[in-house]
Amino acid sequence: MAAFVPAAGFGGPASRRQADSVSGRPTPPLHACAWTPRFGRVVAPPSSSPSLGGGVGVGRRAPVVVRPSMTAATTAVPPSKAAPEMEAFAAFFAVQPGKWQSRRTYHYLADDAVETSETTFDVTPLPDDAVQRVLAVNEAAVAGGGPPPAGAAGFTVSFLTRMSAGLVQNSTNLVFVPTAVDPATRAVSGKYYRDMGYEEAGAVGADFEFRPTEGGGGELLMTTWYSRVVSVDSILLVGGRDVGWTRVRKILNYVRGGRAEGDGVRGLPVGLAGFGIEVRGATDLVVKK
Repeated sequence: MAAFVPAAGFGGPASRRQADSVSGRPTPPLHACAWTPRFGRVVAPPSSSPSLGGGVGVGRRAPVVVRPSMTAATTAVPPSKAAPEMEAFAAFFAVQPGKWQSRRTYHYLADDAVETSETTFDVTPLPDDAVQRVLAVNEAAVAGGGPPPAGAAGFTVSFLTRMSAGLVQNSTNLVFVPTAVDPATRAVSGKYYRDMGYEEAGAVGADFEFRPTEGGGGELLMTTWYSRVVSVDSILLVGGRDVGWTRVRKILNYVRGGRAEGDGVRGLPVGLAGFGIEVRGATDLVVKK
C-alpha cells in the first residue's frame, strides 16, 4: 500500500506509513510523497529496531522552510485590534489541554484501501521559553529573546497510536502565532510551527486559519506545503462545557506535483482522506517516559 501520512495538530500521526518508518520495515514507494524522518519509537512489537528509539530530535534536520500560502483578505487587521475574534481564538485553545481519545479511518485513494487507528494523547501548555525554542528552530524567534508574539498558543502533544503495525509513541511541540484577523469573516489567520514535521524531517512551519462557530467552539484549518504533498488538517470543535467537547477531524493529503504554494490546492489529486472523532479520554494509554 502506498500510504500518505497526515498532518496532525493536537494528535500526532496515526497512519501505518509512520509505523513502518519508525519500526525499520521496508515500505513501498509513495506515489508522490517523500518519507524521510525516523519518527518516534515503537513500543510494540518487540522486534522493532532499537536504533530508532528516543524521541523528538531523532533524525532531525535543518528547518524545512515553508512559505505562507494563505494570504489574509484585504480587510485583515493585526490581531491586537480585533478583541472579539481573538477572545474566541483563545477560548478554542483553552479547551485543548488534557487527554483525548481518537479513532480515525484513512482512505488511500490510489490503492482503494482503508486503514483504522486509535490514538490516546495528552496535550499540555508550553511555557514561554519553550515557545521561543520552537520558534527558534523554525527561524521565527522574537529578536532578543523577548516574550512570544501576542496571542501565541503553544502546546506539547504526547501520543500513543495503535494500528496494524503495532504501537507508536512520541511527542512534539507546536506553536500557533496569529498574524491577522478579517473582521468580515471573523477569521484569525497566522503561522503554525512544529519542532518536528510528520511528512519530512526537521522543524516545519505551516499556515492556519481559525473561524469561530455559533455557540462556542470553532474550526481550525492547518495547511502544510511539503516538497511533494500538501497536508490540510481540520479540527472542528463542537459541544460545550456542559455536554462535553468533541473534536471532529478531517485530513486531506494532496499530491503536490509541481504546484507552487501561491496557487492553492484546487485541482490537485487527493492521495489520502482521513476522518475521525476525538473525545475526552478517561484511560491514560500514553506510555510515560
